[in-house]
Amino acid sequence: MAIGALILSAVCALIYLEGFLSKSPSVLRSVFKTAPVALLAGLAWLDLPWFLALGLTLGALGDLALSRDGERAFLAGLVSFALAHLAYVAQFLSQQGSVDPVVMPVNTVPVTVGIVLFAGGMAWKLWPATGALRMPVMGYIAIIAAMGFSAMPLGWQFLAPAMIFMVSDAILATELFLMRKDHSLRVMASRMVWITYYAAQLLFVITYLVPVIG
Repeated sequence: MAIGALILSAVCALIYLEGFLSKSPSVLRSVFKTAPVALLAGLAWLDLPWFLALGLTLGALGDLALSRDGERAFLAGLVSFALAHLAYVAQFLSQQGSVDPVVMPVNTVPVTVGIVLFAGGMAWKLWPATGALRMPVMGYIAIIAAMGFSAMPLGWQFLAPAMIFMVSDAILATELFLMRKDHSLRVMASRMVWITYYAAQLLFVITYLVPVIG
């Protein structure tokens, strides 16, 4: 069942990427944007930690919101993804101190510096560009940095997808606030946002699912 759900999720993600990413809002577009992570969430609710399942569910709700146009939909998506990040933070913190025999250690000093520079750079670039959304965006940056920090003690198997998720958010912010509507790289940016975002959620699930299957 788990393998089937993962395959179906990946197929839906690919259909959205190739068939609906650049299309105008529609029911089908919303379905295929929401289904990939919703399927992962359903799988997580069956076998995996509930904070992880909650984070995935909130991510799917964020996908649904962002499949529509308008500022209200964007703000709903922003709130959903911020809460999803907080759910992941709660999950990682709940694992602190647990013994994992297959942990892949992280050299915390350079990673900490990297996350600080990453978050600081995003804040510096986005502060003048976000207007009325400035404070929510700054809060969001702080939350994604917290997710990275909370994943560090658990090893690279948790930190890697967290960092991919952070990269996805950075590309999305660049596309929304820093790129002109006619920028030649805008379509590529949209594709990379989806690829990195979905890859992060899939890796989170696989990281937790492998011990369950084993």
